[in-house]
Amino acid sequence: MATRKEPHLLYRGEHLAPERLAQLPGLGKNGHGVVAAGLHDDPDEAVVFDDVQSFLRWLPAGPAREPMHHSFAKAAELRSSRAVTEEQFVHDWRVRNESIKPALSKLAADLGIPKDSPQLFKEAHERGILHTIFVYDQPYGKGAWTFYDGPVPVFGWTGWDNRIQSYLPFGFGGMWSDNWFWGPAVAVGGIGAVVTFEGTLLGWFSRRASSGYISGP
Repeated sequence: MATRKEPHLLYRGEHLAPERLAQLPGLGKNGHGVVAAGLHDDPDEAVVFDDVQSFLRWLPAGPAREPMHHSFAKAAELRSSRAVTEEQFVHDWRVRNESIKPALSKLAADLGIPKDSPQLFKEAHERGILHTIFVYDQPYGKGAWTFYDGPVPVFGWTGWDNRIQSYLPFGFGGMWSDNWFWGPAVAVGGIGAVVTFEGTLLGWFSRRASSGYISGP
């Protein structure tokens, strides 16, 4: 009988104990490193990079590559320009969220599945209705939640700074530890599987996310 191997971190080709993450220069207070999980063939492995450029060069060919490059490039542009105001963002975010609710309700009715079902969100993603990330303030997709797409320069603008403990992705991009896409990042990728920070390889990022950018495939 095959035994399931223990999850592990990979840094510069070497296995790394999770408690050593915070000691890496790229993941420290002034670092700009990236931790990627679920973006290649081994779902039990997270790969650590000292900077964004190293991460993007590593990205395997596949559905994540183009939207991931787009997300990180656009995040860098916004970081430099600060072209989004809080008032503009909150208005557009509310309009966007309200605009897709009728489409989700209709799809749920057509398919006969609950309106908060991950299956519904997956179907909506495949139909182009949404490319988004659902975020939760408790592990394993529990507790209060909301969702975002595109750039989110400051999660605090909608009351979510340093709250996120798990997420459900339907798109690709990143979440950063500081406002305006600064600081260490977690690469967000996948379609419809909840990712939990607390108690996992990504535990160092629990309640640290302050900005994010998600793109469609």
